Amino acid sequence: MNAKRLMHPPRLRGARDLTGGRPPTTSELEWAIQIVDNLGSGFLNGLTDAVGENLGRPGSVLARHVLIAWLLTAYEPTATAAHVRVVQNLLSLTPAQREQIRLPELPANRAYARVWDKTDAVIKALDAGFEIPVGSGVVRVDLDWFVDALMTSAIPEHLPTSRTRAVDGTDWETCGQFVAATREYDGETPADTDGDVEEHHKKVVALRRSLKDRVPLGLDGRPIYTKDCDARAGHRSANNRHSASLYIGYELHLGVQVRDFGYQGKPNEVVLGTDVPNFITMARLTPAGADRVDAVVPALAKEVVPAAGGRWAPDGQGDALASVIWDRGYSILDYSRGAGALRAAGITAVFDLSTRQRTLKAIYRDIDFIDGTPFSKHMPPELRSLPRLESHDTPQEREAKIAAFDRRAIWRWTPFGSTSDGLRRRWQCPFCAGRLRIADRPTRRANVSAPVVELPDGVACCAGTVTLPDDAVHLEQASGLLWGTSAHTAVYGQRSLVENANNLVHDKYVHLDRGYTKLMGLAKRKFVLAFLLAGVNRKIAESWEAREAARGGHENRVAAYQAQLRGEPSPAAPSAAALRQRRSRAARRAKADATSPASRGRTRTAPRLAASRQ
Repeated sequence: MNAKRLMHPPRLRGARDLTGGRPPTTSELEWAIQIVDNLGSGFLNGLTDAVGENLGRPGSVLARHVLIAWLLTAYEPTATAAHVRVVQNLLSLTPAQREQIRLPELPANRAYARVWDKTDAVIKALDAGFEIPVGSGVVRVDLDWFVDALMTSAIPEHLPTSRTRAVDGTDWETCGQFVAATREYDGETPADTDGDVEEHHKKVVALRRSLKDRVPLGLDGRPIYTKDCDARAGHRSANNRHSASLYIGYELHLGVQVRDFGYQGKPNEVVLGTDVPNFITMARLTPAGADRVDAVVPALAKEVVPAAGGRWAPDGQGDALASVIWDRGYSILDYSRGAGALRAAGITAVFDLSTRQRTLKAIYRDIDFIDGTPFSKHMPPELRSLPRLESHDTPQEREAKIAAFDRRAIWRWTPFGSTSDGLRRRWQCPFCAGRLRIADRPTRRANVSAPVVELPDGVACCAGTVTLPDDAVHLEQASGLLWGTSAHTAVYGQRSLVENANNLVHDKYVHLDRGYTKLMGLAKRKFVLAFLLAGVNRKIAESWEAREAARGGHENRVAAYQAQLRGEPSPAAPSAAALRQRRSRAARRAKADATSPASRGRTRTAPRLAASRQ
C-alpha cells in the first residue's frame, strides 16, 4: 500500500484537546435529532448513497451523526464552527444517548480524523449535488437547498406566517492569509448607491485588466487576495462594529419574514397584517462583490410559504411570496434580472430610491416623472423637489417631510385597466381620475370633496389617456405605493427587521467574523452556515413564544397606563400577603421546571421566563 503523499512539509503541533465537553441535555439532543429527521428520509438516503456509506465496511461515524453533532455545536450561543467542538459533542454523549442515535463508542485518538473525513465527504456530496424523490418527481439537492431546508426545519409549524420578506446583505470576512499587498474593490454594485452603475462597471473592467499581472485571478476573472480562493473584495457600510470600508470575504444575503400589508390607494393609510416572528427563511452566501440580484431573486421566486400548521420545506406545498422589501443596493441593479424578474414571478417590490432614480424624465408633454411616479404638469412647484427622509431628522422634521409627500400624492397619474404582462397599462391624469377639480369647469367624475385647482383659460388638464412604455414603470412600487408617503414609509420601515437578523449573527447570538470558523472556501462556509441559521431560528422561536407568554401581563400594564392618562383612579396595590403567595407560587413552578429532564438546557423556556417575570 502506498503512503499518502503530503502536499507540504508536516508541521509540529500539540495534541488536540478533545476534553471539556459536556453531555447534551435531553432537549438539546432531541432538537438536533428532530431537525435532521425533518430533512426527510429521501434526503438522508440520498446523502448516504452520495458519500458511499453503503459500500464496503460500515464506518463508525455516519453522515447522520455528523449532522446531529454540528447542530449541537450551533445550539449554544457564542459558539464557533470548529471540528474540535463537533468531536467533543460526540465524545461527551452518554451511552444511552449514543444508543439513541446508534453511534458506537469512538476511540478518542481516532475520533477527530473520522469526523473530519465524514464532514469533508458530506460537503463534497452536497457541493456536487444529487437528486432525491419528492412525491411523483425528483428534486435537485445542493448546498443552497441544504441551507434553506435545515434553517427552515427549525421553524415551529404552529407559529404564524406571512408572504412578505425583507432582504439585506451583510459581510463575513475570510480567515485566509493575504497573498497580495494590493487590494481594490471590484464588485458589481457601486460602493456609493447614488453612483452610476454603468460607469462603475467600466471602471471595474479597467481595474481587473490592470491587476491581471500583479494579482492572481479566479475563474470569474476577479482578483484573489488571500489563501481563500473563493473570497473576493467587497464593500460594507458603516455600523456600530466598523466604519464603511473594504473587506475580503463573502456576502450573506438574508430574507426575513415580516408582516403583510394592504394598500387601497390612500397615501396616508396602509393596513399592516398580523404580527409574525421574524424568521430567516432565505439565505444565500456569495463571494463579496458578486451580483446581488442573481443571488437572491431566484431564491425568492422559488420560496414557498406553507399553509397554517404546515411544515416548512424548500420543495413543499404552499403559496408563493407576494412582496419583497429591499434597499438601494438591490434596486439600482439591472431591472430585468431584479425587480422585473420578481414581477414576472408575481412578486412586487418595495424599495428606496437613489438620487439618480429621483431624476426627472421627459417622456410625455403632460407628464413629469418625479421619484419614479408620473405626476401632472400642473403640480405646484413647491411639491416637485421634496427632500428625502434622513436618519438624523427630528420627529418634527420627519413628520413635516412625510406630510409634504402625502400632499403631493394627489397630483399623480393613475393606472387603470390591465394587460397580460401587467406592465403596459393606460394612465389618466388626476383631474380625469376625479381626485382634482378645475375651477368653473364641470367635471363628471370629480369627487365632491376633491380640491379645486385654477387653470388658465384654454389650458386643458391633459391630452387624454396615455399608454406608458415598459421602462417608464420600472420604479413603480408594490401595490402602487408612492415613495416617501406615509404608507410607503410604514411598509419600507419593516426593512429594519432584517437588520435585527444581521445583529443576531454578528453580535447577539454568534460573532460571524474572521474567527467564527477556520474553514475556507464557499462550499465549506455554506455548510457551517446552515447549522448557524438553524440555531438562530430556534432562538427567534423561543423569544417569540416567551413574548407571547408575557402578553397578558403586558396588556394589563398598558390598560393601567391608559387609564392613568385618562385620570382614572389606579387599582389598589396587592397586599404583602398576596405578594408573598405570588412569589412562592412562582418559585415552586420554576423549581418544578428546573427538575424536569426536558428543561435542563442552556436556555430558559417560555414558561420559566413567564414565571420569573411575575
